[in-house]
Amino acid sequence: MQYAKAHPGEVSYATIGAGSAQEILARQLEKLTGIAMNRIPFRGGAQVVQEVVAGRVHFYVSPTLAIIPQYQAKQLRILAVTAPERLKNLSDIPTLIESGVDFVRFGWLGVCAGAGTPQPILALLQRQIATIIASPDYREIIEKAGSIAVSSTADEFQQVMAQTLDDLASSIREFDLQQEQ
Repeated sequence: MQYAKAHPGEVSYATIGAGSAQEILARQLEKLTGIAMNRIPFRGGAQVVQEVVAGRVHFYVSPTLAIIPQYQAKQLRILAVTAPERLKNLSDIPTLIESGVDFVRFGWLGVCAGAGTPQPILALLQRQIATIIASPDYREIIEKAGSIAVSSTADEFQQVMAQTLDDLASSIREFDLQQEQ
């Protein structure tokens, strides 16, 4: 960040399209930290990782799973994670908060059912999913992938989805982003 502040527009960041999560997070980081970076669009994450490893792009907001092999091979550095806590398989990597940037963002996966699904079936699904997420085997797989295993109720998940939608809609309007075709 110090370098980017001292050299506005000289640091390049990769996106996989306007309106992508990577674009929005990079723009939010620019605004929050007061830095200005140069956007370089790409069509897909695999190409971006190759460009970062080659040193032709300086910065990429990436899903952790997509860069773990290159990080382990010492082909690239992970500067920080946007998670609320350090990741178990990357415990040497600080969070952005630890790095002095008050920024927490995370991707999530959810299981959804149709609107007319009876409550007893929803309750059964919730119990079974919570059991799976609590299992050591599942946690190990998720942690190796650079994620945090968390179970929630349907209401909690609905709140996460609504908050995510609000945050993204606000950023899309603020940065005037349109998804590329």
